[in-house]
Amino acid sequence: MSHPAPSIEVAKLIRITRAARHAGNVKREDGRWLDLMTPHALQIVLEVAQRPGINMKQLGAAAGLAHASISRNLMALGERHRRDMPGLGLIETIDDPQEYRRKVAFLTRKGRTFVSELVSIQLGEKVTLSAPTAVEFLSGWGGDDRSTLSKSMS
Repeated sequence: MSHPAPSIEVAKLIRITRAARHAGNVKREDGRWLDLMTPHALQIVLEVAQRPGINMKQLGAAAGLAHASISRNLMALGERHRRDMPGLGLIETIDDPQEYRRKVAFLTRKGRTFVSELVSIQLGEKVTLSAPTAVEFLSGWGGDDRSTLSKSMS
C-alpha cells in the first residue's frame, strides 16, 4: 500500500512534536529517562506563553483540565518535579500579589526559548517570543502597585 509524501504542514507538525518530546526528557537519579512533555503539558506551556501571569483557575478553564492536572503539570514544567526529581524548567509559578492562595504562571527564559523554537518551526522563520518571565513582569512594580498588577493579570 502506498502513502503520499507528507505535506509541508504535516512535516512541520512532526518537527514540532519531536522538538517538544526532546525538550520533555529528564534523566532520573537511577539513570533512566522520563518524558514529562505530555500533550497536556505542551498545551499548558502554550497557554502560559499566550497569557503570561495566567492563574491556575484560568489555565484550567483555557486548557479544559482539572485543577489537580494543572497543578501536576506545572510541577513537571517547573524546576522541581514531584518526588524531588528535576522538572523541565519551562514555567515558573509565583504567588499572586493580590491573593496569596492563588498562583500565577510565567514562562522562564528557557520556556520562552522553547516556545520560540516551536513557533519558528510553524512559521518557517526565526521568531523570538516576547512573553515576560515572572522577574521581568514584576520588575518595576512597587508595593503600592500590587493591586494594579493583579488586575492587569486578570
